[in-house]
Amino acid sequence: FTVDDTLASGIFVTGSSHITISNNHVTRAGKPTPGYVRAGISLNGTTDSLVSGNLADYNTDAGIQMDYGATRNRIAGNITAHNARRYARASPGIDVRSGGNTVEANISHDNEDSGIQIYAGAMNNLIRNNLCYDNGDHGIDVLRSGGQRIIGNSVYRNKAAGINVEGGSTGTTLANN
Repeated sequence: FTVDDTLASGIFVTGSSHITISNNHVTRAGKPTPGYVRAGISLNGTTDSLVSGNLADYNTDAGIQMDYGATRNRIAGNITAHNARRYARASPGIDVRSGGNTVEANISHDNEDSGIQIYAGAMNNLIRNNLCYDNGDHGIDVLRSGGQRIIGNSVYRNKAAGINVEGGSTGTTLANN
């Protein structure tokens, strides 16, 4: 499917499990206005699901968002690009706010904020073999989220640190990046 010009998230899944979202183009979700920004693809309270092969671009929040309670999901082989609020640097390519997920083999570039961000107590995620470049903040950003495994990623030409780990993100492993 192509999902284009929505006021809400392009694809929104909540309180579900064993869902597959693959090979879609989700673009221009939300409005670049405070209170109206939306992710291209959003999982909330969703478990054991797969998001793969999607293009999420030009959305007003994250290209792909894993919100609170989204766990044991696999985000693989997606492209997230050019996501931006346009009034504040806050739209990443992939936004992970829950733990126990795998984010692998994605390409995230030219987003207003970081390529991939793990925030707000999203513990024990595996972030591997991703490519993050030309993003407006970090390539990969981890804040207040311990136990991350960040392995085999390529990051370059991001505006801030390539890989940033801070704010009590203890027990994080960085290897072969």
